This record gives sequence, C-alpha cells and structure tokens, in this order.
Amino acid sequence: MTSPPLNQTSPPLPLAAIKAMRPKQWAKNVFIFAALIFSLNFENPTAIYQTLMALCSFCCISSSGYIINDIRDIEVDRNHPKKQFRPLASGALPVNIGYTQAALLFCLGMIFGYSISLKLLVVALAYFTTTMSYSLFFKNIVVLDVMFIASGFIWRVVAGAVAINVAISPWLLTCTGFLALFLGFNKRRGELISMKDKNTRNNLKDYNIPMLQEFQAITTSGAIISY
Repeated sequence: MTSPPLNQTSPPLPLAAIKAMRPKQWAKNVFIFAALIFSLNFENPTAIYQTLMALCSFCCISSSGYIINDIRDIEVDRNHPKKQFRPLASGALPVNIGYTQAALLFCLGMIFGYSISLKLLVVALAYFTTTMSYSLFFKNIVVLDVMFIASGFIWRVVAGAVAINVAISPWLLTCTGFLALFLGFNKRRGELISMKDKNTRNNLKDYNIPMLQEFQAITTSGAIISY
C-alpha cells in the first residue's frame, strides 16, 4: 500500500470533506436548466424551484460518486503528480469518513429528488448507476468511456425536464449527446498530447490523434446539425 504524500500541510477535516465533494464539478449540472430555458418557464417560480431541487439532487449524487471513485482509485492517485493531493489520497480525509460522507450525500440527493417526484428520483438513481458503471467497469474501455461520460450529461437534461414535467425534446437530447461526446473526445486528445495521465489512465494507449480528430469532426457536425 502506498503511503500518503509527505511534507504537505493537510487542510482541516471539514475543508477536506468539502474539497472531496469537488464543488467545482457542479458546474456540469447547469445542463439541468436546459429544459427550463427552452420551455420558456424561466419566469415560473414553481418551475425554478423544482429545477433548483433537481440541481441540489444531482450535486449531492455526483459528489457521492466522486468520493467513491477517489476511494477506489486511492492507490493510483497517490502516484499521480496532481491527484496525490486530493483529500483521500493525501490522507487528509480518512477513508471511513469518506464512505460515510458518500452515503449521506447519496441519501440526501435521493431525498431532494423524491421531494419533487418519484420520476425524478428514478432519473437521479439512473444517473448514479451510470456514473458508478463508468467508474467500476467502463472507465478504461476505449470509446465506451467517453460515451458513458456523455450519457451523464443526457441524464442531467432529462432530470431538468422531468423536474418541471415538460416533454423531453429528442433534438435537445441529441444535441446534448453530441456536445458531450465532443468535449469528452477533446479531453482525451488533450491528455494524449500532454501524456500527463499516461501512468494513471490505462486506455490512453488505445487512442491515437487521427482517431480522436475524426471523432471530434463527427460529433461537432452532429451537434451543429441537431441544434
């Protein structure tokens, strides 16, 4: 077992717990507002409240997934030049507290979802299942890894529509999917060029620049056409 990095000042436990939730990643959940905006309900107080509750649900659930993923990858992260300073990898947040925090966040996310509707609860659970499937099984499978990341964004859009009980536009889902795929393949291309993650992301060796450029061209065209 690899030891936590030395000579680093650990943040206080509450701060480490907050950092482990990766609040910066909550920005991805703005896709939940797509249905509110495109259905022209952004002046409807009830719809705004329901969307905000869906946002809270997904922020809690996504943070729960991040913590579980960090616990699973703790040994690998300790050998990464940047990830070694994450709360769990650095030892600032004990693993047992991490498990407890992840469970509480998951339950809180489910409560937020159920407070709006049973359908939103089901969508939130489907999103969590997708993220866990990615972390446990598909993270290192070429192309499928990006597809599972993209599906997470689609679930966000679906959640926004379910929260305010409006019809889900297939074109909105298609555009979201292509856009998310483009961002995912672009990220892989950046990683491959820099090779910063060559020791921690096992599937980079299965990608190559020409392949990723083709995927980027296809997904860009798809996003523009569907929009």
